[in-house]
Amino acid sequence: MDNTFDINRFGNLFTYECRNYLPRIANALITYVCIIFSFWVTMVAAQESMPAVFRTSAIGSIFDIACWIGPFLVYYNANNRKKGYVYAMLPASTFEKFLSMLVMCLFVIPILSYTVLSLADFLFYLVSPQGAFGFKGFELANPFYTEMTVNGSLFGFAGNSFAYLFSISCSMMFNMMLRSAKIIKAILITMAVIFTIMIIAIVVFVNNIDSFARIFSNVSFNSLMLFYDILALSLSLLFLWITYRRIKRVNY
Repeated sequence: MDNTFDINRFGNLFTYECRNYLPRIANALITYVCIIFSFWVTMVAAQESMPAVFRTSAIGSIFDIACWIGPFLVYYNANNRKKGYVYAMLPASTFEKFLSMLVMCLFVIPILSYTVLSLADFLFYLVSPQGAFGFKGFELANPFYTEMTVNGSLFGFAGNSFAYLFSISCSMMFNMMLRSAKIIKAILITMAVIFTIMIIAIVVFVNNIDSFARIFSNVSFNSLMLFYDILALSLSLLFLWITYRRIKRVNY
C-alpha cells in the first residue's frame, strides 16, 4: 500500500491531521502576533509611526520563519521512537501521508500564518491614532516578490517562490531525518553546510579569478536568476524525495 492513493482515505487522513496536528502551531501563531504587537507598543510608547513598507518587510521575514519552522511543530512526533507509532499506524499509504504532509506544510501552514500576520497588522493599524503615531498606512505583504537594483536597473522577480519551496522541503526533510532537538540540529547542520560551501567557493574563486571574471561579464542577471531557480527547484525535489523515503522506511 506504499504507493497507492485513494481520495477518500487521503481526505480522512488530511482531516485527521488538520484536527489533531494543526493546533500544534497555535503557540507559534500567538508568538507572531506578539511580535507585531511589540512593534505597535514600541511605536505608541515612543509616539512614532511605522510606515507600512517597513512592516511588510518585517512580516515577510516572520512569514519565512513560520514556513520553515512549521513542519517541525506539526509533525515533530512523526518519527519519534515512542510516540511515532500513532503516525505509523494511521490507515493511509506512504504516498498519502507524504502528500498530506506536503499540502499541510506547503499550503495550509503558510496561508494560516500569512492570514494571522496580515490580520494582526491590520487590526493594530485600525487602533493606531491616525496621523499621529503607531502603524501608519496598511498594505498586504507579498513575500514572493523581490525587487533588486543591478547596475542601475531595477529587477523584479519571483525567485522567492523557489526559495520558499526550498526552505519548506528542507525543513520537511530535516524533521523526518532527525529525532531530537530537531530545530537546533537543523540550524547547525545548515550553517555548517553553508560555511563549507562558502569556503570552497572562495578558494575556487580566488584560484580562478580571471576565468570567473570572463564568465560573469558574459552572463546576464536574468541568466543567473534562472540558474538559481533551477538549482533551488532541483534541490527541493531531492529533499522531498528523501522525505518520502524516510516516511516509508522510518524505524520506531
